[in-house]
Amino acid sequence: AEDMYVIVSADDGAQVTIDIPAQSTSYTMSLNPGELKRQLISNSYSAAKADTLVDYAIHVTSNKEVSVYANNIAPATSDATSVIHTQSIPPEPSFIINPLDSNGATNAAQNNVFSIVPHDSGTLVEITPAATTNSGRAANVPFTKVLQKGQVFIVRSQNGYNLEGSTIKVLSPGKKASVFLGNDCIRVDCGACDHQYEVVLPNKTLGKNFVITPFYQAGNGYRFMVMSPKNNCIVYRNGVIADTIDAGETYSERMTEDSSLCITTSEPASVNQTMIGCNPNYTGDPATVAILPLEQSITSAIVSTANTSIIQDHFINVLVPKTGIQRFYLDGVKIDQANFNQVYCGDFYFYSDTVSAGSHSISCIDGFNTIVYGMGGYETYAYFAGASLKNLELSFEYDTVPNGDTGILVKFTPIPDTLSRYKWTFPPGAVADNDTFKSPVVYFPVAGNYNIRVAGYTAETGWDSTEQVAYVDDTTAKDFIPFKG
Repeated sequence: AEDMYVIVSADDGAQVTIDIPAQSTSYTMSLNPGELKRQLISNSYSAAKADTLVDYAIHVTSNKEVSVYANNIAPATSDATSVIHTQSIPPEPSFIINPLDSNGATNAAQNNVFSIVPHDSGTLVEITPAATTNSGRAANVPFTKVLQKGQVFIVRSQNGYNLEGSTIKVLSPGKKASVFLGNDCIRVDCGACDHQYEVVLPNKTLGKNFVITPFYQAGNGYRFMVMSPKNNCIVYRNGVIADTIDAGETYSERMTEDSSLCITTSEPASVNQTMIGCNPNYTGDPATVAILPLEQSITSAIVSTANTSIIQDHFINVLVPKTGIQRFYLDGVKIDQANFNQVYCGDFYFYSDTVSAGSHSISCIDGFNTIVYGMGGYETYAYFAGASLKNLELSFEYDTVPNGDTGILVKFTPIPDTLSRYKWTFPPGAVADNDTFKSPVVYFPVAGNYNIRVAGYTAETGWDSTEQVAYVDDTTAKDFIPFKG
């Protein structure tokens, strides 16, 4: 059984509580601006190997925005994942379980698993496994579970079966859940196997444009897998049609060289990248990481290496647009643009290098996508940085409006702006001219970070909603010099 580290970082500092509600266990930590801390969670809370319900969910709350990562650690079997913010998960989310490529060898997939963590009590979920489960539930037959806060429902396959293409839907209005996938020990083009652990992105956060970058000095390429929750999804590889897949089907390929690759899809999709086991430079076992779409780029992050006694070498890959090669900073140091490599799909570049063990800050005002990973003797980990995802089916933009009085005026604009109706929810103290306008102007008494929610309606799809953090700052001048003619 593995121990786990819950890793929390905060750009602006934060007071953080880590709870295991059903076990009445709680930890607290204070983070200074730019600081990162780890909390060890004992393996006494590790889940049973049966297809079952356990009371070991971990909830992280804070008074300011933080990034959270989780790292399972055990000799020769570790992996890490990002943890998605509650605000980034839309109400009543749906998920599709991504593939964990095992080179087509059924005996390489041992105890394929996914877990569902409700955010609140009384959360009704519908689960449709793509294969027969450990408890004998039939493939492609939906069943439901009511989950309480603090619980985790774990679905495991029978040995030799894969759960990729399984679906999870939250049916309770306004309720949310998080989903994680993994495998106890999976082999990828090599006899050695390793533990896999990765968050599953909600379907509404999936994009259509991806760039996969090679693992630094791996020497033996990588595998990637593409899956969509939609039918008739055309997959383009470096601009050329590679395949058309239906919901739950997979397009997979092994890249034999350490080169970048551009993937575009006609429908929202998930893309996972997997290390090849037994790489010649580090003898690392495989690790899997979700590749965020270009639509989900971020501008800053604090990340951490996953330190074990075996993993001594840590790496970072950063993807930026062309303008970003002149404005990318790692640990406050500007990286020379000569260190970036151009990728095949237009004006994007990637930086790849070793990093020291510990925490690192990353920033680029033009936006970036990043993965952090490590390798050692029969050991690896990999995860994407940043966990503040946008609902790509519904989101919003905002701009400060000139205001000669006290307070701050902000105009909000929904994306898309073509829905039939809108409904906005603003925090106490904020005053909107009309919360059902498409683009309301809102008065905020002071600058700060505010949770804003917008709901949109069409007759075809009904209501959808999303919640984002708006960083409200007074960027307009209030001191006017009168013109004298």
